[in-house]
Formats: sequence, C-alpha cells, structure tokens
Amino acid sequence: MNREFFNKDLESVQLEIENEIYVEIESSCNNKEENGLYYIKPTRNGKVIPVICNNGYTMLDASLNFDSISSYFTSMYRYGNDDKIMYGTDCSDSSGWRDWYIPAKDDTKFRVARNCLECSSGEIHGDNTGYYMTSGYFCPVDVDSLGCVVHDDALQEDPMCNVCDDEEGLCGVGSGRDGEETGEWCDCFTLQLSSDDLTPSLHSEYCEAGLSWRPNLVLDRSQCTCYQPGEDEEIKFYTVSTEELPLVSTEYKTDLESLELYIDDLIQWEVEEIENS
Repeated sequence: MNREFFNKDLESVQLEIENEIYVEIESSCNNKEENGLYYIKPTRNGKVIPVICNNGYTMLDASLNFDSISSYFTSMYRYGNDDKIMYGTDCSDSSGWRDWYIPAKDDTKFRVARNCLECSSGEIHGDNTGYYMTSGYFCPVDVDSLGCVVHDDALQEDPMCNVCDDEEGLCGVGSGRDGEETGEWCDCFTLQLSSDDLTPSLHSEYCEAGLSWRPNLVLDRSQCTCYQPGEDEEIKFYTVSTEELPLVSTEYKTDLESLELYIDDLIQWEVEEIENS
C-alpha cells in the first residue's frame, strides 16, 4: 500500500469535513455587493443572526429569527396584543436606538425600511433615523389631540411633527379617540425619530404627560430599522460551526422570494429541519 497516498487522501477527506462543518461569517453587510438574505455575526461573543443586506446597510428583520436577533438588545419586552405584537425597551430602559442596539457606536448610521423593502434615509433625521412606537402601544391610554398643527421643513419642538409611516393611529379615529379627525397621526408604530432620542425615564412622564415613544421591532415586516457601522470600523470574519447558524422562519419566505432577493447558500430554513427529522 502506498502510505503517502493514503495519508494525503485522509487529509483531503478531513479537510472536506472541516469545510462542511465550519463556515466564515462577516460582522456586517458593509461590503455585500448583492442585496439579499445573509447571516452575519455582529460581535465576537454574540450570536449569528439572519439579516437582509440592502445597499451596504444591515436590515434588522425580526421575523427571520426573533430569538437570535433579540439577543443584541439591552432589553426586550413584548407590547400590544395578538393583532399587533410589538417589542421594545422595557419599563426600566430609556434607550433610543443607538443605546438599545448593543453593537452600535457613536458613528453608526441608522435608516428605516418601510415594509422592510429598502433602507432609506429618514425624511428629517437622515442617516440617523430609527423606527419608534408611541404611547398608545405601550401605555393604557390613547393619545387624542389634533396631531401636528403646523408643518415646517425644519424640525420643531413638537414631536408630533415627525414623520409617521403608518395610518393606524390617526387623530379622531378608532377606539379611545373621539376628537377631531385632522388626518394627522396621534399614535404611531413607525415613527421616524433620531436614533439618539430617549424615552423619559420616569413612568409617570411617559404614560401621563403627553406623547412618548420607545424604539421597537415588529414581527409582521411592516417596518424594519437598518444600520451601518462607521466607515473606519473594520469588517471582521468569524469562523463558526454550522450548528451555530439559526434557522430562518418560513412564515414570510414566499414574500422574500417574490422580491427576488439573493439568498445566500448558507441560509437554513426551519422547514428543512422538519423535513429531514
């Protein structure tokens, strides 16, 4: 027997096994040239998460795998009911998006994606914009007022003059609102605010003293917040076991496929585990 040939063949087989078990994951979407569904690992000690990469931004779509994505936030509390489930900072956490999302730094950029389609600059706050929900979604009250009374190109002190990307909380419309129908919003779960806007730290302030807000995530793909690490932040590559790759929910798989997004070969759908079990 040719012992040298045998040893080379064994090494080759072992290498194939290792390549099958371990894969390389990037820390962000910064250099992804093709928009699509990928795995990233934002920090060395954090979990691998599925995300949508869009024009160099990382779209945080909680519907893909909530358990893994939620591990990167300082707190996570469920609000709303079964008709509209939302997650945000808990009552003791007054963070805005920059403080809430643990990997974010001072130079991290934030954008918003209505219906989780495209990461776009906010209309007022530009590349420092995240989505927030207002009082009616986390307090036992509904805001009922005239909404934004005077619109101006410059941001006013009135927080109700910020942009809301949904129409589910219009003034004078729905339960708890019997005031004038102005066409303006009184509650919003897609409110564009600065990623540095904080929630009042006193419970009495944010539930009893007019409008307040919390950064939020939803599971129905009606909105997503995106981020991009600063240009000076080095992209890191982590070698991980394929067992660390979280399964991606198939609930919106058809929707994602209809968008003709690129889907990375590493992506593992939860249905595949069911079929192979």
